[in-house]
Amino acid sequence: MTGAIAPLHVDCDKAWDAYRRNPTPDLMRAYSTIADLRVWADENKVRTHNEYPPIPLRQFDWCATTDDYEPGQLIGWGATEADAVRELRALLAEQVEA
Repeated sequence: MTGAIAPLHVDCDKAWDAYRRNPTPDLMRAYSTIADLRVWADENKVRTHNEYPPIPLRQFDWCATTDDYEPGQLIGWGATEADAVRELRALLAEQVEA
């Protein structure tokens, strides 16, 4: 899988700019969530890829894997890059607990 987590950096910057313009609790939560996800993805060397399959469903547009991905390992899927990273994080947490 190729790709990087860079778009999450852009999302994080946009969320921070929105919060600075209008400091509401909802915007702060959005920024904190995206910032936390970005840090986790960077620390775990997550790679993302925009698959955009030719199907009408959009929940499989993005996939996220660890940098050392081998076929058969966990993949996070989502409609957005953040959703895919979030799913991969949840799957890896479940694997650790098992």
